[in-house]
Amino acid sequence: MNLLLLADYAERHPWSPAAWSVDLARALHARGHGVVVACDGADDPDDFAPMRVLVRDERRTARHARPLRFARWAGAVRALHADRACVSLTHCAPGDLWIPLGPPTVAALRANLLLRRSSPGSMAAYLADRPWLANAAVAERRARVAAARAGTLRGALNAPAGPLPDGRTGLGFASRLPPPDPERDARLRAHARRTLALHERDRVILLSGIHLDRRGLHEFLCGAAAAESRPVVVAPAYRGYRLHRAAERAGMSERVRLVGATARMDALFAAADLAAAPFAAPAGITTGRFVCDAIRAGRPVLARADAPGAELVALAPGDRPGALVDDPTREGWRGAIEAALEPASLSRARHAAESLAPGLGMDALADRLVASLETNARTLSPA
Repeated sequence: MNLLLLADYAERHPWSPAAWSVDLARALHARGHGVVVACDGADDPDDFAPMRVLVRDERRTARHARPLRFARWAGAVRALHADRACVSLTHCAPGDLWIPLGPPTVAALRANLLLRRSSPGSMAAYLADRPWLANAAVAERRARVAAARAGTLRGALNAPAGPLPDGRTGLGFASRLPPPDPERDARLRAHARRTLALHERDRVILLSGIHLDRRGLHEFLCGAAAAESRPVVVAPAYRGYRLHRAAERAGMSERVRLVGATARMDALFAAADLAAAPFAAPAGITTGRFVCDAIRAGRPVLARADAPGAELVALAPGDRPGALVDDPTREGWRGAIEAALEPASLSRARHAAESLAPGLGMDALADRLVASLETNARTLSPA
């Protein structure tokens, strides 16, 4: 299939949502599809090589967006490539399949910790540093109107496959991490544990540290503190002060390692015996990248039943790649941690995770994306 991929500014930061555009383009190209990429800008357009890349503004930087200008340009590019099925990864312009990466501008502003908690001066400085925010909101609203008129297929990444309550179509879960590799993972495990002052005998739980403002942290830490196996909790926490205070209150301050933001999640998963997702999903949010990444890395997951991505554990065929915690209290977590770290249970769950890993890569996502386009084309074509 010949495809046109619309993307925003393609940053090289591996934790940026825009990084998905590069990996997805590569996966589609590797599957034999003809891909042309059209992006607002890129840290390095050669990241998409050997695909053809159209860049709206080669001088564009991450802080100098022109959303309305980009939306008009993207529409013109799409018209010039009308023979190609269009996949849009940007909120500013719809495609035949529209799967915007990251939250829309207004939702991101509402969720931003700085805007909710900082002084008026800090809020003003934040807005002054992003003069394009109002422009982006207008561009996104126009794109939504255009998509509704055209009957655009709206998709969602890292959501259960099939129709979703908000009208989008889930394309399933996917991870940008490589699949398990025993030799590589052993090297990463040894290095990461040395760096974090962990012994091989330690039972290590990797905590999803990006949603510390959601309910569930205190109960999980209290359960870990009470567990007889005395696990060490490692967290790539973006707001480490909050986790530090919670660990002190739970009596876990000596057994919590704060890593901070890192691009090497593969090393942290390799160092862990178990991954934990103890936070409830906010209303309407189903994305569960952490759970998906853990299973992709071959690590069992302990998740509360309403955590983002818990569907991957609940709906797994055969043995589950972990367990769901239906009683997310101190005692519920204590019992769940003890059961999950029991050697036989841990081994079964790990094998289950490793068996699911191949279906959670970018190649599998690329196949599902193309299948959605083909199905939608058949549905829309006249009988």
